[in-house]
Amino acid sequence: MKILIVDDEVNVVELIKFNLELNNYETETSYHGLDALEKIYKNNFDLVVLDNMLPGMKGVEIIKKIKQNRVTRKLPILMLTANSSQVDIIHGLNVGADDYLTKPFSVQELLARVNSLIRRSSSDNFSVPLIFDDFSIFEDEFKLTVRGIETSITKKEFELLLYMVKKPNMLITRNVLLKEIWGKEYPGTSRTVDVHMMSLRKKIELNTKQPKYIKTIIGEGYKFVKE
Repeated sequence: MKILIVDDEVNVVELIKFNLELNNYETETSYHGLDALEKIYKNNFDLVVLDNMLPGMKGVEIIKKIKQNRVTRKLPILMLTANSSQVDIIHGLNVGADDYLTKPFSVQELLARVNSLIRRSSSDNFSVPLIFDDFSIFEDEFKLTVRGIETSITKKEFELLLYMVKKPNMLITRNVLLKEIWGKEYPGTSRTVDVHMMSLRKKIELNTKQPKYIKTIIGEGYKFVKE
C-alpha cells in the first residue's frame, strides 16, 4: 500500500512517514500543493494524508480536483487541519475528504484512521466493466481492451470515452465535452474534442469512416451509439 503524505511542516511529514513505514506502508512525500496534485495525477496511491494549509494550493482545493477527476475520484483522503473549527472540518468533508484529524494528533489515532480508510477502500467492490461488442472499459483499473487486447489510452481519452458511454444515444455538444472533460478554465477550442474523438475512433472502431460507436452529429456534436 502506497500513501502520499502532504504537509509543509517537515517535522510532521517525518513523524507520519516514520510511523507509516514502521507499519509496512510505502510512502511518498510532498510539501507543496501543486506538487502534490501533480504526483497524485501521475501515480497510483492507495491513500493521501493531506494538510489543509499548504503553499501553492490549499488542501480543500486539492480535494475538489481529486474528486472531480474520474480517474482519482475514489482515492481515499485523510485531511489534517490545525483548525478544529466545525465549519472548516465540515467544509473539508463536504468537498470530499473521507476522514480528518486535527493537529496535534496522536500517532495511534493516525494509524487507526489510516488503517480504517485502507480497509474500507480495499473492501469496496470494483465497478463492473463496461463491455461492448468490440471493446471493454475497466474503470477502476484505468484500462481499455479492444477485441480482447489491452490498448494504450491517454487519461483524457479515457475520461472522454467513459463520459460518452455513460450517456448512450445522447447528443453531447463539443462545448459540453470541453467543459466536462477539460474544465471551465481550459483555453482550448472545440478542435481539441475533435482530435481526441478521432484518436478514440482509431482505437475502438473497425471502420473509422463508418463508425459504429462514436457518431458525429454535423454542426452539433457527438453521440455514443449503444444498440
